[in-house]
This record gives sequence, C-alpha cells and structure tokens, in this order.
Amino acid sequence: VKGVLPWPVDGAVVSFFGRQKHPTFETYIQRKGIEILVNEGSTIKAVMAGNVVYADWLKGYGLVVIVDHLNGYFSLYAHASKLLAKVGEHVDAGQAIGETGDTGMTGDSTLYFELREGAEPVDPLQWLAKR
Repeated sequence: VKGVLPWPVDGAVVSFFGRQKHPTFETYIQRKGIEILVNEGSTIKAVMAGNVVYADWLKGYGLVVIVDHLNGYFSLYAHASKLLAKVGEHVDAGQAIGETGDTGMTGDSTLYFELREGAEPVDPLQWLAKR
C-alpha cells in the first residue's frame, strides 16, 4: 500500500516529516508526522482499515484518534475538534473518524497525521497517494 493510501483530509501540507528548522526559535526539531492545513469542520478519514485503540484528549495533541491497522502499522490523527470513532470500534479505510477545527493548539485548522511501523514513525508522504 506504499504510495497509494488515501489522504486523511484534503488540504495542503504545511509541516513535513523529519528534521525541520523551527520558524520562530531558529532551532532544529525532529517531526514524527505531517500537518495538513484544512477547512474547519473537514472530515478526518482513516487511511486503512483497523481497530481504534485510542480516542481521547492527549496533552500537546488535543483530541486524538489512534488506529491499529493489525499489520504492524498505526496511524495517529491529532488536533481534532470532534471525535466520531470510539475505542474498540473497527473502522474501514475512508471511514469518518473525526472532524478538524481550530482547537487552539496550533492557531489554525490543521490535522496532525502520523504513521508508525511498530514504535517507529515513518514519513507519511511516502505512503499517501501522490497528488
């Protein structure tokens, strides 16, 4: 599925995976995911089928959904304004699991998206379909 996963939301990537220079503090940080700028109220969709293992508030991330894809991969969706999925629920690829909004965490309506192989973050842009 590398390079063909559906996008969790429609929007422009404004923060990329990997080592990045922080625009305000002029220091380097290691980003474990990407941020996608979206319209407030956009639907967040699961990128692969799996089971919801976390759906709640998480310090520094706001409202979060984590999906275990049962193949060694996990996806994390953060800065949601509303959760539509519950822990223990099975979700299909493309199923709505939340909504975006200005949560006050970032100052914009963005979705933070992470993809992990086990405990290791991987670059989501290598897995998402090219646009």
